[in-house]
Parts: sequence; structure tokens; C-alpha cells
Amino acid sequence: TDMNPTNLHFVAFQNYIKVFQTPLMRIAIKNSLIYAILLTGFQVILGLPIAAVLNKKLKGELFVRFCIKHLPAETNNLVINRTLSFLTTVYNTYLDEGSRQLLQEDLERFCMDMLSKEQTGVNKKTYFKTLLGIYTSSEAKGYIAKILYGTEETGGMTIADDDRILIAYNMILRDSNQYQNMKKYILRTVKNKDLLNRFAYVLPSVSGKKQVRDSVFNALLLEKNRVNEVWAGESLRWLNHPLRRQESEEYIPQVLEKLQEIQETGDIFFPSDWLNAGLSGHTSKYVYSVVTHFLEKHPNYPHNLKLKILSNSDHLRRLHAESNNLKLE
Repeated sequence: TDMNPTNLHFVAFQNYIKVFQTPLMRIAIKNSLIYAILLTGFQVILGLPIAAVLNKKLKGELFVRFCIKHLPAETNNLVINRTLSFLTTVYNTYLDEGSRQLLQEDLERFCMDMLSKEQTGVNKKTYFKTLLGIYTSSEAKGYIAKILYGTEETGGMTIADDDRILIAYNMILRDSNQYQNMKKYILRTVKNKDLLNRFAYVLPSVSGKKQVRDSVFNALLLEKNRVNEVWAGESLRWLNHPLRRQESEEYIPQVLEKLQEIQETGDIFFPSDWLNAGLSGHTSKYVYSVVTHFLEKHPNYPHNLKLKILSNSDHLRRLHAESNNLKLE
């Protein structure tokens, strides 16, 4: 309808025709189609090798090397971000220690090379965060420290306060002697009070002292210490980081036992976040057996929570179900 108040009349599809004839609308439609086609195609193409890795029909090492070889030709940040996310998951979860050691140097070097070659800051940041998630060598440690302290040229990549804090956590995790140095650095350079409060809450969870981490975990079991569920989930995730797998396996029974209370006292999304933070860093047969026996012990466990456990322990099932003849159902 023509909404002229002095001359109302039905105009059929004329308004739609006018809209579709405008150059801006044609550009918007074109961009939407390109985005949809690229995104769908990317998810299918990348999903196939990921599915093969998960079903053990394709070795994870081959997927990692495929990414190292072909990702430099990609410029789309969405594709780069999703691919590196999958790569990090495969590397940390589906490769054994021997395979990780064989790939470690090549993967670190790949990330550092891409940081120097990439033209856009957002792509550089994606490669940098991937490096943070996988590095162990002294060379990579020194490179990251230079970026933190501003002595390494970042070429347009901005290091914000939350990036500094993430770097500090990772450096402490790999070298506990850095605890006090990183704490002083963050307190000196970060001015945002909310970030500093969050840092103070989470920092003990990356401590090199087992008794400190144990006290953090025991504190998380109390409802009063989980008021800020985002901070609580972050602390639990650092406690169960892949580099602390063996030392944190003992937490898993209580992570599972607390789930019903977490649902009753927390946000609707917190049970999944709690489980993901507690389980995603683990790959051992022991943790798989703990999850399996927990479900066997509680045959009438609430169905929605059982599904959350199954979902967040699926990587354990894929790694160990066949060899252990155990089932998560």
C-alpha cells in the first residue's frame, strides 16, 4: 500500500520491485549468497576430514600437515579461524604424545611464519592464539614474550588487555617461575578493574603448586564461590588444561557429582560449560572409565544431564570405547 495519507492506494509489488532495483540491495543479496555458499561449502569440505579423524579413518597427523601446507593460501578469516580451531582440537585431543612431539616444531614454526606473512591484524590474531594453545618450545616462548612486551613487530595485530592476561596465563602454565613476574606485569599494565578482578580470581588456577590448584578446585565446589559462573568455568578449564591432564584427573569424579547442584543453582547454560571445562582437556582411559562408571552407577540420572555428559565426553568415547569395550549410552 502507498502510505501517502492523502492518497492511499494498493500498489501490489511495486515497493518490492523498487527495493530489488536499488544497487545497495543487489550488493547485499550478492554478499549473502556468497557468504552462504562459502560457509556451507567450507563446513562440508572441512567436516569430512574432521569426521574421518574422529572415526580413526584418517590419521590426525595428516590433517595437521594438510593444514600447514594449504592454509597459507587462504585469506578468509572465517575459514582460517574455523580451520585452526579444528586443528587445535585435533592436535590437543586426538594425537598421542609421540605424534605431538613430531609435529610440535613444524606447527609452532608455521604459526610464527604466518604471523609475519599475514597482512590483516584479525588473521594474525587467529594464528597467534593458535600458537598460544599449542606451544612448548623455548623459541616460541621467547617469541610470545617479545610480543607481550612490545619488542616484536606485530604488523597491525593489536594486543589488548585481555590478550595480555591470556598470554600471562599460558606463560605461567608452562613455566611456574613466571607466576610473580606475570602477576606484577598484569597489575602494572592493565587498568580495567573488571579484568583485574577476573584475573585475581582465575590466576591461582594456573599456579605451579598442586596444593594451590587443589584449593581452587575445592573452592569451586562451594556455591558461594561460583556466583560469577564465567569466572568459575574459566578457572575449572585452566585446572584441567591439557598440560595438566594427569594431575587433574582426580577432580573428575567431583566434577560429575556436582553436576545436579550446578543445574539447580546456576544458569541454564552452566551445566554444559561446567562439564566442558572439566572434561575437554582430558584424553585418558582412566577419565573415560570414570565417566562410564558414573553413568552406570546412576541409571536413573536426569536424562537432560546424562545427555550433557555424553556430549561433553564424546571425544573420550571415540578415543577409548573400542579398546576398553566400554560404552557410553
